[in-house]
Amino acid sequence: MTRYSKDHKAKSRERIVAEAAKALRQKGFDGIGVADIMKRAGMTHGGFYAHFPSKDALIVEAIAHALKDSHEGLVDRATSSDQASTKLGALVGEYLSEPHRDHPELGCPIAATGSDIARLDPEIQKQIKPDLEAWVESYIAAAGGEARSATGLTAICAMIGAMQLSRMTADPALSDRILDQVRRELQDRAGQDAARS
Repeated sequence: MTRYSKDHKAKSRERIVAEAAKALRQKGFDGIGVADIMKRAGMTHGGFYAHFPSKDALIVEAIAHALKDSHEGLVDRATSSDQASTKLGALVGEYLSEPHRDHPELGCPIAATGSDIARLDPEIQKQIKPDLEAWVESYIAAAGGEARSATGLTAICAMIGAMQLSRMTADPALSDRILDQVRRELQDRAGQDAARS
């Protein structure tokens, strides 16, 4: 029997969580099973229970990973960008982009799986809640901090809704128009708020 180090087991677990985070954003919670996730991670289905007691336990960790991954990707790129006049404008531009729309597996887990999260068992939702709240606060901070939390929160809600709608439509022109119009309106509002302050 082959013995693996604790480090090997930890790395295997991280790989499973990372692949699950991508798969859940791409296919939804009911669109992919444990066997598929393990296959994506390069492991056998039988090894799953050496790492997690259930698919629900994996979902909790995968959502936490996806929220962190989303922050490190979208928010960090936006805050290091000098293409917009405000932090909020940069965040809106990064979020409401065609690459984000076209690659849900790499983007915001709320836009990709929000309705799935809303239907989870309340006990699982309770476990996800601290990570979700921290994610919202990180976006508000990236959008301009506590002084503009109402503007930041409004923008976050508008961005999530626009991203979901742009992915739902079968008409590419309408999808582009949704992203473009909401992006322009939010960036204009961010610019006006910045000019007033």
